Parts: sequence; C-alpha cells; structure tokens
Amino acid sequence: MNPFDSKEMALGYAHARPPPHQRIVHLFRPHLPASVGRALDLGCGAGLSTQALAPLPAFGLEPVESMARLAPSISLAARGFLCARSEQLPFADAAFDLLTAAGSLNYMDPARALPEAARALTTAGILAVYDFSPGRFAGDWFDRFRQRYPSPPAEALKLDPDRVAALAHPWFEPLAHEHFALDLELTRDFYLRYMLTETNVAAAVRRGVAFDEIRAWVESSLLEDWPVSPDSPANVTFRGYWACLQRAA
Repeated sequence: MNPFDSKEMALGYAHARPPPHQRIVHLFRPHLPASVGRALDLGCGAGLSTQALAPLPAFGLEPVESMARLAPSISLAARGFLCARSEQLPFADAAFDLLTAAGSLNYMDPARALPEAARALTTAGILAVYDFSPGRFAGDWFDRFRQRYPSPPAEALKLDPDRVAALAHPWFEPLAHEHFALDLELTRDFYLRYMLTETNVAAAVRRGVAFDEIRAWVESSLLEDWPVSPDSPANVTFRGYWACLQRAA
C-alpha cells in the first residue's frame, strides 16, 4: 500500500510539512541554467517543492491523485500540475531546461525514470535531486518516537550524491553536490502536526493503532520534552543533500 495515497496524508503534506525547500533550492541555484524556460518538479507531492522554485516557470508532476488535486491550492506560483508517473513522462523530447526531484527519486524506478528525465531535458538541461531527513530538536525525543512507532519496511531507495550519480550514469554527468544541515524555528504545535504526517505514523495506523492514541502520546511527550517554553519556537535541524547533474551529451 502506498503510504502517501490518502486524503489525510495529502492534507498533512499540504499544511503540516516543514518549509526548508526554498532554502535548499537557494543552495543549488548557482548551478542551474542561466535561463530556464520551463522547469518540471517530479513527484511534487502537495506542491511545496514546486512553490519553492518560484519565480522559475515550473510545472508539477505527481503520481498520487490526492496529492495532485491539492497542489494547485498550495503552489500558487506554479504553471500547472499533472497526475502522472516520472517513469513515463507525458511530454515531448527536450521540453524542459530543469527537472527537480525533492525526496521523490527514492520512490521511483530509476532505470526507467532517469532515461525519461534525460529525454525530457534540453541538451544543456539540469536534473537537481535533493532530500532531507525528518527535523530533530535537541534531546532524544525523536529516537523515542521512532522506537515507539517504528518506520515501515524500506519502501524507498537510500540515496546520497554518489548513489544518485551512479544510478544516473550514462544519461547524466555529475555537476555539483553538497551535504547540508539547515536550522529552522518551528513551534511545538507545528512540530506536532508535522510528526503526525510521518510515514511511521501511517504504518502504525495500518497495524491497528488508533490515530488518536498516537496523537495523545506525541502531544503529551512533546509538552514534557520541548526544549524551550511550550509557546516558544525551538530550533529544529534538517540534514540532507542536494546533487545537480547535467544531461550527458
């Protein structure tokens, strides 16, 4: 079962996911083409990663219908959204100057999606891939959260810049990459809602754990462990990577 394919998960992704995308795009923007006529965000979810590409003329592609339906209301700057798979892009050859994949390449079949990406890019086109781990604040709360509600069996590829480059050969050549740690100030209420959108929560619900029970535990434990006063935002760190690859000649 696709953990993202539900109305509840789509709403969570639309309204309770953290906002590091724009800062990550800023990190790799110097490596993008000087002029981007059209960009496509692969596996765009509810549109947060597409919105981060503004003011570039970006479109979003998302295979999960419930996510794709919500995306236009979240990413107002996007040129449009389409419900389709990255392994079979419904676009002509050389249709885009830039493709992005924000935590989505992990869920694709790279042997099919990467040659499709190369086909859809112009000769000097760029594929930008990035991902980040769940945000953590100081202390061991997140570890206890994951111990109590374990992550589902691996449903995604484990990727880093070297692995991305290896999978992308021979269709792409590595251009630049970076590992990063970004700090964001998040309120306890937002962090609570964010944690309830994690796939380990969806997995626990599928196993029969009541969602209200999970919410009650998260809420009470965060009240005890939040590193600052309950009404103050705390520093939350997101660690990840980005990698830019150029379409091979």
